[in-house]
Amino acid sequence: MSTPSRSMAKKNAKGFTLIELLIVITIIGILAVALVPRIMGGPARARDVKRQADIKNIATALELYFNDNGYYPTNSGTLDNDCIGAGQWIDNAISPYFEGGSLPTDPGSGKPLGCIAGYYYEVLPATISITTPSAYVLIADVEVDTANSEDNYCNIGAGGWSDLFTAQTTLQSANDCSTVTTTKDAFYVMAR
Repeated sequence: MSTPSRSMAKKNAKGFTLIELLIVITIIGILAVALVPRIMGGPARARDVKRQADIKNIATALELYFNDNGYYPTNSGTLDNDCIGAGQWIDNAISPYFEGGSLPTDPGSGKPLGCIAGYYYEVLPATISITTPSAYVLIADVEVDTANSEDNYCNIGAGGWSDLFTAQTTLQSANDCSTVTTTKDAFYVMAR
């Protein structure tokens, strides 16, 4: 019986060489490094898009309220700011303008401070004695910091909602973003 030669064994061998495997692993690694950050940031961007849509829907409800009453919702005799969705006076005022009376809530949960339900409303001018406000500002805390006031984003930072309350006196519109300068957190601002 004859034994196959070494050269014949190489021709009949099926499989991959070590070099081929290393090349494939390198290509997969490069693709993973390029794609994983985009994929991982996707859910946060999607939640931010929903926040923008919610703010626009709340603004529409506020405009409908204004058309019916001649002014924006106010809690007469107190400082007129509140968290939408927290079961306060603002919810009672605008819930009839939403289908089923259910207000939009922030898609992210577990916010430790401030507007846990997600959205902040303040009438303008922000004074205790105002009874017929003619303007407002709506603010949503976003996850992806996009500091571009043209897109209604504003970096006002640090501890999220806790800093919003200290900055609210200067943050009356997206144009005011330049007057509030920190870089750790962003807010989406819509004002009328």
